[in-house]
Amino acid sequence: MRKFTIFVLVCLVFAIVFYYVGKMNVGNVVNANPQKITFDDLRIGNLKVGMLYEELIRVKGKPQKIEKNESFIDIEYEDGTSIVIFESRVQVIIVNSPSYATTRGLKVGDNKEKTLQLYGKPTEGRIEESVWDYNDDEKIYGISILFKDDIITFIEVYIKAM
Repeated sequence: MRKFTIFVLVCLVFAIVFYYVGKMNVGNVVNANPQKITFDDLRIGNLKVGMLYEELIRVKGKPQKIEKNESFIDIEYEDGTSIVIFESRVQVIIVNSPSYATTRGLKVGDNKEKTLQLYGKPTEGRIEESVWDYNDDEKIYGISILFKDDIITFIEVYIKAM
């Protein structure tokens, strides 16, 4: 009877260990059917790709720095937010502050596990790499996420052509 009890306890311990190891496995938290990136995903906080320059200024305020070149206007804000304007519309938004969340709730400071839960596996970049890209099927727009030590350091949303 004593051997049977020890056997049951050992089996129980193994069952518990395997259960928690399975829970911790990043592969188990990957969204197997992530929603594809849509134009609605091109928002961070109250900023969105495609918004007019005037709307950006109304929403975000006066920028710290504006650089104009032949085709683009590069705008920087004190909080580290960078914006690229093309033909009077926001084409790229880059944030490095946890004050801004994507439409799915991802923020700077979150980890790879949360990114996998919200977006699934990246369409470009491997899980062990530091840059993950999520693109639409035509690769016209998307989200790039940069990690350092598995923690998000910046998020970029963009459209290649308007």
